[in-house]
Amino acid sequence: CYSIAVKFSGQLAQLVRASRLHREGRRSESYIAHQKIKYDTLPYMKWFIGLLVIGFGSLLVIKTQWIYDFTGPIEWADQHLGTEGGTRLFIKLIGIVIILGAFLAVTGILGGWITGIFGGVGQ
Repeated sequence: CYSIAVKFSGQLAQLVRASRLHREGRRSESYIAHQKIKYDTLPYMKWFIGLLVIGFGSLLVIKTQWIYDFTGPIEWADQHLGTEGGTRLFIKLIGIVIILGAFLAVTGILGGWITGIFGGVGQ
């Protein structure tokens, strides 16, 4: 029986099918190696999505006039946040809240706050 293997990240990833004796019992090294690869990419994905959300919030802050021209005035914002610039201020505030929320979520601070506030609710 021929076997081909690739060394990746210190783990052995087997590229051929396991024998019948390997089907029962302990999982093969290939399965274990691929599981570690899958879980190692999770933190990077969190940062990637966080950067995308921060970029979206930045666009709201930077392109406020374009968004205002596209959507028009928001009556509630004009009433409560100012006469003419209330909508623009509202759009910028939403962008800033999105940026701060994404930063807090990516760094793990938001999760700690939520656990601290609501952690004892179910007990």
